[in-house]
Amino acid sequence: MKVRIPAHVRKIAVYVAGKPMEEAERQLGIHQVVKLASNENPLGPSPLALGAIREAAARVNRYPDSLGYELRQALSRRLGFPTEQIVLGNGSTEIVETLAKTFLSRQRGAVVADQSFIMYPIAVRTMGAPLTLVPLKDYRHDLPAMAAACDRRTALVYIGNPNNPTGTHVDRAALDAYFRSVPGHVLTVVDEAYCDYVTADDYPDCL
Repeated sequence: MKVRIPAHVRKIAVYVAGKPMEEAERQLGIHQVVKLASNENPLGPSPLALGAIREAAARVNRYPDSLGYELRQALSRRLGFPTEQIVLGNGSTEIVETLAKTFLSRQRGAVVADQSFIMYPIAVRTMGAPLTLVPLKDYRHDLPAMAAACDRRTALVYIGNPNNPTGTHVDRAALDAYFRSVPGHVLTVVDEAYCDYVTADDYPDCL
């Protein structure tokens, strides 16, 4: 008996992870490579993080608190938001996928910039949802075009700010104009995973 894979799953591009530093060093014959592509800390883990890992190792026989109560309490105090507005994920990819699972269906789709984080279209296509790709303009999100691409079936818009992989950002004025024009039923997700690299004064802090 042949297992049938749904057509929308067959169309999903295979995710290609960033090249390991060791492989780049072998290929190029260089050393002391600093990898920025996967948002990894080139300085190594914090001593505080290593201490917390050692402390938690004695409890690996138990499932952890799936809601992350203590972490959400700490984030609430630091960011000034109630814990009910804080959701934890295993990296931003899990949150991107959870949003797609929650809001998308075959009748409810998403708008994504072409040449943005590859997990956006993968998450949408995994749900078999309609996907609208909007070309970049000068290597950055074309927010007016993305807002115009939304219709009654659009449930989500993913915006990477700054954008991965082009490294560009949309400024505060452009984002404000976008929110004034995008339909009210559309949930906009602003992914700021690479915000630590931005030094521009006009970069909007969406928190």
